[in-house]
Amino acid sequence: MDLLILESPNKVKDVKKYAGSLGFSCAVIATSGHLLDLPPMADGPSVDIATMAPSKLQPRDPRAAEQCARIKDAICHASRVIVATDPDREGEAIAAQVWPWIPKGKAWRATFEEITQAGIKRGLDAMQPKLHDSVVDAALARRVVDRLAGWHATSVVFEKLRRKGVSAGRLQSAALRLVVDRYRENTAFVASSTYGVRIRLRTSDGVEFTARLLEADNTARVFSTRAEAEASPKPKTGVVRKIEATEKQQRPRPPFERDDGGFVVPGSVWIRAGAVEVNREFLNAERVRALEVTGDPQAAVPYVWAELQALGGSFFAEASMDDFGNMPEVRELGATWDQLESMSIEDLASLVVDHATSEAVPVAA
Repeated sequence: MDLLILESPNKVKDVKKYAGSLGFSCAVIATSGHLLDLPPMADGPSVDIATMAPSKLQPRDPRAAEQCARIKDAICHASRVIVATDPDREGEAIAAQVWPWIPKGKAWRATFEEITQAGIKRGLDAMQPKLHDSVVDAALARRVVDRLAGWHATSVVFEKLRRKGVSAGRLQSAALRLVVDRYRENTAFVASSTYGVRIRLRTSDGVEFTARLLEADNTARVFSTRAEAEASPKPKTGVVRKIEATEKQQRPRPPFERDDGGFVVPGSVWIRAGAVEVNREFLNAERVRALEVTGDPQAAVPYVWAELQALGGSFFAEASMDDFGNMPEVRELGATWDQLESMSIEDLASLVVDHATSEAVPVAA
């Protein structure tokens, strides 16, 4: 039997269900995050300074050691091992921790972008017999920097702040350095005033405009004192050699105005796989505003946000008729299961909007 190794134990049940529905019989086990890590700093940095690679990795804690033993035992009884940890840098690092335990020729790497039947199928169809070495190296580099820089910085921060739980890893160390550098710049800053020259000009047609005195490289000419600026020679006439015009477009902010005087209300309707959500409180508030502004509450049109395109366009891909009773927003649409199941995304969105805007608007007395 094949063995599928995940990262999160919360995904084991669903992945096994979807894999079984695809006819892919397998055992599923999770690492529960990272299994291995550098030894405690008390044992030394455990980093090869010549290569900047970890010289030793060990189970993070007793629970991780027990999970390592369980995974190794499961690998021994598997005909093929598919490592399907998360599709990110840390997931690739966890896969690299498990990879050496798998006999040559039995190891495969798969990634699941989404825990759905379609997502599991895409991941299994695209699995490869290798890891992304560059991603693994990036994860190891992150951990090494944490050890070499973050450890020492953490001790300094703890000593100064005297607070438990504080740390200064690869991100905090750099951020702390930026804060310190900026503080030193601020304390060393000496305020000073500078002056420039602006000249008001008038064309032969009587049009006035303001020009700024520039250097030859088109930067503003700056004077250290007001007297120097006032004493600088100023031209009495000027010639306009070039006019440059730029066009700037600015889109209206939500709620988006429409040509007919209405507006679109974002964040009011969502359509997800097997679920419809309507923010009725927010939508009704906007319809009350539309009633006050335009006299027509229907001028506030819901904006339907749908993520169905990413799920292959099927609203009921992960739902069945048994789930229909647990979808109050869907049942309120007034359509049967067969009608909903055969609808396109556009028809479903239109039905949801019609239903959401058909209710009476609550108007304060």
